[in-house]
Amino acid sequence: MVRFLIVCCTILILYLSFSAVAEFDANISFHIIDYEIETTLFTLITCFVLALCAALIVLKLVFLIFDFPYLIKKRVHLRKAHRVNHALTQSMVYLLANNKFKAADISKKVARDLASEQKDLYNLIQAEAEEDFDKKVDYYQLLITSKDYNYFAAKRLASVFARNGFYEQAEDYASRAFNINEFDSDILVTLLECYANQKVWNKFVYVISKLARVDTKKLRKISSTISDYYVQAAKDTLEKGEDHQAINYIESALELNPSNSEAVDFYLSLNLSLNRGEDNLEVLQNALSINPSFEIAETYIRASNEEPEQIYNGLTSLIDPQKHRSLFLAIAAVLNLPHKVEALNEPKLLTPYN
Repeated sequence: MVRFLIVCCTILILYLSFSAVAEFDANISFHIIDYEIETTLFTLITCFVLALCAALIVLKLVFLIFDFPYLIKKRVHLRKAHRVNHALTQSMVYLLANNKFKAADISKKVARDLASEQKDLYNLIQAEAEEDFDKKVDYYQLLITSKDYNYFAAKRLASVFARNGFYEQAEDYASRAFNINEFDSDILVTLLECYANQKVWNKFVYVISKLARVDTKKLRKISSTISDYYVQAAKDTLEKGEDHQAINYIESALELNPSNSEAVDFYLSLNLSLNRGEDNLEVLQNALSINPSFEIAETYIRASNEEPEQIYNGLTSLIDPQKHRSLFLAIAAVLNLPHKVEALNEPKLLTPYN
């Protein structure tokens, strides 16, 4: 309906225009090579306009002929770019689905047709899919200078080097990533691993304090690993004769993981060497309440000066004997308390339902 109205309006405007021009129409005559031509002004103007339109059409065709190779090349380039983008998108999908072989295979098929802005994405796909250590590092290093991927590449390189035991290189790339984003907990964990394996304990402690502020959940998740690192720090400082610093490290280890048996044993021996044996029972009690185990219970028995009956009763206040029956059977046997063994072995009457 709208189109019909537009056509009607156009015809009406043309009719009115021609009618207006017809009022000013006049006869015109001129000579061309012994020929006298008579016409009207309206006809002359119409012919001029038609000739002008024809000339414009001819020029357009000429330009089109000259531009035809360029247009074909542009069309081919667009189709190639579309094919490359589709292949890279497919590769990313396979990569997210953890099908690394398929992701690498698809992207390699379009490697020759990559535009400059697509090469970073291609290198990223190859780096993530590659299993060989050297090739993986090479692909990531190509991304280090990229404006969009330099942080991701530094983070990945730090992880790859740390996983393969190259902690000095891992620290370098992790520090780069840390300087870009100091609140990334993954980077902080990598730095912890690097400093611990290089025995740079002052930086190790700083990163732990930073992680505690940034991501407490992750700190709790890896608390047992950090506790083991603290034990190693305590051993290293003890070898240097720094007994009190070693105590600080081992106390930090027990704060993170009170049931760390190695930390408990180390702490007990340190306390005895420093004449602080009175603190041992408290540490052992805390460790037992969190992780009831025969090894810790046996250490507690050796460290205690109480009578066997008192030791056993003290342990029952920390741990429920019914929930840990086998443990208390072993404890009673070590303490030579046969009546406790009999009591644990006696069958209990079931409480009747009301």
